[in-house]
Amino acid sequence: MEYLDLMRELNLDVAGEFMVMAATLIHIKSKMLVPVEPTEARRGGVRRPREELVRRLLEFQRYKEAAGVLHQQAQIRAAQWTRPDTVLPRFDDAGEEMLEAGLYDLIAAFKELLDRRKTLLAHEVEARGRPSSSA
Repeated sequence: MEYLDLMRELNLDVAGEFMVMAATLIHIKSKMLVPVEPTEARRGGVRRPREELVRRLLEFQRYKEAAGVLHQQAQIRAAQWTRPDTVLPRFDDAGEEMLEAGLYDLIAAFKELLDRRKTLLAHEVEARGRPSSSA
C-alpha cells in the first residue's frame, strides 16, 4: 500500500509526459545540429525538425482538448439521475399504494358508491298505532 501511495504522490503520468517531451526536443535539436546530405536536400525529402515539433504539439493539443470534453461529459452524466427501467409503485402520504384509474374507472366507482349510499339510506318506517284524536 505504501508503494501505491508513493506512485500516486509521484504522479508518474506527468513525469512520463515530461520525459517524452524532453526526449523529443533533444531528438529535434540533434537533427538540427547534424548537417543535411546534399542528395536528400535536392530530393526534398528533408523534413524540418521544427515543423515536426509544431505538428506534434498541435496534435497533442487536439487530443488534450478532446480528453477535456470527454471528461466534462462524464462529469455531466455522473451528476444526472436516470429513471430506472422498472415501474416503481407509488404511495400516497398514508403509505398506501396508489391505483392508476382512467375516467371510466372513476365513473364506475362513483356509481357504485352512489348505489351503496342508496341502500344505506333506505329504511323502512313501521307504522305504530296512530294516536286517536278524540276531543
